[in-house]
Amino acid sequence: MVMPRTRVELHEAFAAFLGSENVYYRPPESKKLEYPCIVYMPHSGDSQYANNKTYIFHRSYDVQLIYKEADTDLPERFAYKFPKCRFDRSFKTDNLNHDNFVLYT
Repeated sequence: MVMPRTRVELHEAFAAFLGSENVYYRPPESKKLEYPCIVYMPHSGDSQYANNKTYIFHRSYDVQLIYKEADTDLPERFAYKFPKCRFDRSFKTDNLNHDNFVLYT
């Protein structure tokens, strides 16, 4: 898979992965989320330099998979679909499972 380069392409790739539009970029607190869903936001960036200039810049995103059922292969499928990701942590809150990844574009 070719990694999406823009945030809009990434959003579309997440929606295609889920098979739904339950993908949220920096949702406001008042937004009612529907599950399973993906919530993502910028994490950091990595610059590579040549001749005292930025040669390549790679952005990364914090990505949360949020779902109700505890026994799902969603995190594993995500890791295989987006190979430039790193699993960060997993936790449960309000009866919802959260798996966090850092995804590099």
